[in-house]
Amino acid sequence: MSNYRMRYNSQKCSATKHRNIEWHFTFDTWMDWWGDDIVNRGCRKGQLVMARYGDQGPYHPNNVYKCKMEENTKDGNIGKK
Repeated sequence: MSNYRMRYNSQKCSATKHRNIEWHFTFDTWMDWWGDDIVNRGCRKGQLVMARYGDQGPYHPNNVYKCKMEENTKDGNIGKK
């Protein structure tokens, strides 16, 4: 199994099984969505993540955008105490 396929499966499993969030990407649509940015994908500071608008709804090509991990963490904490 390719390294990218393992990363895809891990992200899908994290979303669906651990966080109960719908997942609407196939491996191919996920790879296309990431494009050349796939090499900058990760969960460390400065790396890119797949963020959902308003931190709501499914992981779907029309409901996600790329941002740095720390921006996503900040946005996800808005309104939380």
